[in-house]
Amino acid sequence: MITKARAAFDGAVKIEPENPAYNYALGTASTFRHDPAEASPYFEKYVRLKPQDARGKLALGAAMVRPRQYDTATRVLIEAAKVSETATKAHYYPGCVARQNDRPDDAIRELQQALKANPDYADALAELGQCYLMKREYEQAGKLLRRAPEISPDHYAANFNLLTLYARAKDEREAAQSARFEEVKKLREEKAQEFLRMIEVRPYSVP
Repeated sequence: MITKARAAFDGAVKIEPENPAYNYALGTASTFRHDPAEASPYFEKYVRLKPQDARGKLALGAAMVRPRQYDTATRVLIEAAKVSETATKAHYYPGCVARQNDRPDDAIRELQQALKANPDYADALAELGQCYLMKREYEQAGKLLRRAPEISPDHYAANFNLLTLYARAKDEREAAQSARFEEVKKLREEKAQEFLRMIEVRPYSVP
């Protein structure tokens, strides 16, 4: 259970408060709590202890996005975007924020950068497709939203957005996509139940 995992990592941090791996693990476990801001202090400590590891900056930036600490998150993610290993998601998160705040052009710019770093990143394809859906650029949206399930067939957002596209365009593929989305939704619910039964957090190894 998430609660048990977090309690175990919390105990480890109390024993070794300056251990970067323990802080990273506790931050990861804390992201699943009702108040996602609880994760930030542990990722902040990880960044202080391992400033050369861009993965810590990425985790911190992502943790700050959920409680809508957008300005601070953006500053941290800009640093993570400078490293090829973390560039994809470091552009993806600001893209999501911009899309959620009805700034599709800003979102498109960030998501295109994410896909430049990793053209097969299904999450970014789904988000970018939704941006073009918002702009009513249906042809471009369709290309992206069909591409994402090719990479990740059970991708929830991609399948939902593709169904939305077909419904708006009165496309004959709407019925088939509606049936497919019901399958994806059921699978997601099953995975959520399995996740609640058991969680395993693997912190990054520290050299």
